[in-house]
Amino acid sequence: MNMLDLKDDLKSSVVVFLVALPLCLGIALASNAPLASGLIAGIIGGIVIGFGSGSHISVSGPAAGLTVIVANGIASVGGFEAFGLAVIVAGAVQILFGLLRGGAIGDYFPTAVIKGMLAAIGLILIIKQFPNAFSKDIMGLNIISAISIAIMLGWEKLPFKLIPGALVAVIVSIALNYFFQLVPAQYLVSLPPGIFSGVKMPDFSLFNTSVITVGITIAIVASLETLLCIDAADKIDPVKRTTNKNRELLAQGLGNGLSGDRK
Repeated sequence: MNMLDLKDDLKSSVVVFLVALPLCLGIALASNAPLASGLIAGIIGGIVIGFGSGSHISVSGPAAGLTVIVANGIASVGGFEAFGLAVIVAGAVQILFGLLRGGAIGDYFPTAVIKGMLAAIGLILIIKQFPNAFSKDIMGLNIISAISIAIMLGWEKLPFKLIPGALVAVIVSIALNYFFQLVPAQYLVSLPPGIFSGVKMPDFSLFNTSVITVGITIAIVASLETLLCIDAADKIDPVKRTTNKNRELLAQGLGNGLSGDRK
């Protein structure tokens, strides 16, 4: 690695961090999971999966496309502590997929499926935030939503973009609310003191068939989403590098296993 690569990597890592941090918290909130779990998933996704996958351009962390499955899974197994066991099961199944070279499945997905999956993730996020963005009671939410959308749409038309439009929208929205107090406190993500103090080791006495079922479901959906995202990322890579999908599944399985072990 030369100094130019290191400079670019550092700049990219800062941008990814600033965008991923609120995203990790938001996905945890949308999934009815503790905020700490979103941060843990982001940390493990960035460090463990980042080292293990070997992908040059993909970013791992809590998956927006799994919010509905995670929320339903937490309810069906009887709580978040049991759900951690389901995540461990999902990780083990993904490792098995990788060892059995299941990544080859991703080679058979048409482009339309990839675009449909990415569009579905976007729709899930829009539907979740629509009531807030167009609230009839709180004008501040409308103002910040409109400005953020305008920034992200307009930013793409600029000839030179040193940082992503999403990062600009996050910075501007935070600054607007900080100086003008546009949004009531109950609509803000509040990080309680000692956010990681409630993180516990898994209680294997809660292990049952429901945990296994949820774990397998998460493994299948998460693996398919991973393979589709990898294909989408490889297609837009300017130097046309190809990610080893089996290695990616192994890394994702390891990451999920560690995430579940720290819920």
